[in-house]
Amino acid sequence: MGFTNDSGWGCTIRVSQMLLCHSIIRNELGNYDLMTLGDSKIYLKMLQLINDNTDGVDGAFSIQNVTRMSLVFDKHPGEWHGN
Repeated sequence: MGFTNDSGWGCTIRVSQMLLCHSIIRNELGNYDLMTLGDSKIYLKMLQLINDNTDGVDGAFSIQNVTRMSLVFDKHPGEWHGN
């Protein structure tokens, strides 16, 4: 395969990451102010969880981990992850 980026195939995963992070932050902080969110510990934790350069539990929702788990459902990098 040899993918070096998610261009052309990672949009579903990236949108899922954004939805997950927004939901967790909203659940933890309620109605938050975008201007002060960068100072929040929960926001920094969300960034770590989706960081593509972090593997394992620390980067639980990184595209690498999501793709690795997708293999359980016979979905491979470059394939549509919808439905």
